[in-house]
Amino acid sequence: MSILKRIFKREVSSLPKNSSKEKISKLESERKNLLTLQEITTTLVSNLDFEDISQKIVDIMAKDLKYVQGMLFLINKKDNYIYCHTISETLFAQKAKKLLAKSFRDYHASFDAKNLIINSIFSKDIVIGKRLRDFLSPPAPEHFSNFAQRIARIKNNIFLPIIIKNEVIGGLLFCSRKKKFEEEETEILKTFTQQASIAINNAMMYEKIQSQMRELGELNQTLEQRVKERTKKLQEKADELEKFYKLTIGRELRMVELKQEIKKLKQKLEKE
Repeated sequence: MSILKRIFKREVSSLPKNSSKEKISKLESERKNLLTLQEITTTLVSNLDFEDISQKIVDIMAKDLKYVQGMLFLINKKDNYIYCHTISETLFAQKAKKLLAKSFRDYHASFDAKNLIINSIFSKDIVIGKRLRDFLSPPAPEHFSNFAQRIARIKNNIFLPIIIKNEVIGGLLFCSRKKKFEEEETEILKTFTQQASIAINNAMMYEKIQSQMRELGELNQTLEQRVKERTKKLQEKADELEKFYKLTIGRELRMVELKQEIKKLKQKLEKE
């Protein structure tokens, strides 16, 4: 029996007999949330592939906490914008993709855009709001956000900034059919986001190292190719010099032979 299950049983047994079903239900909910968090943490720390991790981050939370949609947003520091990098693979996501004029990754929000995600990025605070368009528009068209909220019956949204070494690198947006995010649920999401930030940072560092290793390998190949080409050119020049030397020596030998023939001819003429 796991530690979490033992804690749950102990808490239930300690409740008064007249305790309401609501309290038991709450404990059961807490247990499920803790088990979900435990599963997520185990999954995240066992993987260093960034794309795989980012997909699992949004998929697990959307599935286990029964959210309509989960989205991972990342900041592009080079070009100063934030964009949606990964969305959970839900039926809603499949339908939403068909409604967009371009890939969701191609919708970029500049830092002067007026939406709740940008507000959260600058304040480093969690933001909760009922209207999806307040989070996504701009850059997504407002009519798309309104339509998506209506067909998915989204009643509440929460955005949690992902902070690494006191710097916001992105955030997580979860869309829910619940009218309210309970305090306990928000705490679970905060803890999860902290774990996600560690996993994302590790994956980014690993990806950076892998990229540097690939670049180093390509550089070595380039240098080897240049050395081969240089060696080939030097060899060709050496061969040309050798041919020229042999040709020069041959000419000199022929000149010596010619001089000897001329000398013999002179001697013969003198005798006559």
